[in-house]
Amino acid sequence: MKVDISTLPHQVRNFIQAVQENARKVPGWDENFVQRLLCVEVDKDGGVTISDNFERFFSGIYTYTYGGKWLVRDMYGEGGDRPYSYAQAMGDAAIMFTG
Repeated sequence: MKVDISTLPHQVRNFIQAVQENARKVPGWDENFVQRLLCVEVDKDGGVTISDNFERFFSGIYTYTYGGKWLVRDMYGEGGDRPYSYAQAMGDAAIMFTG
């Protein structure tokens, strides 16, 4: 399902835009690829989950809950969700692909 990014909460839109801006700095990645990098899913409660669409560029799964909290978990780890902050998510977004 294609999610209309403009309908998502402000913090989520900012996070997605920051990840995409960082991806645009990677040599050889065209705009079409940048637009497909993220898997964005909205659950029935209004929470949003954001992960790597290709499962090879980053292993974190970010969740913005209906209540406005950020959580993160490892895609391949056994641990569950850990509390995260918007500032931490934005820090990750700024270096996601470029270090």
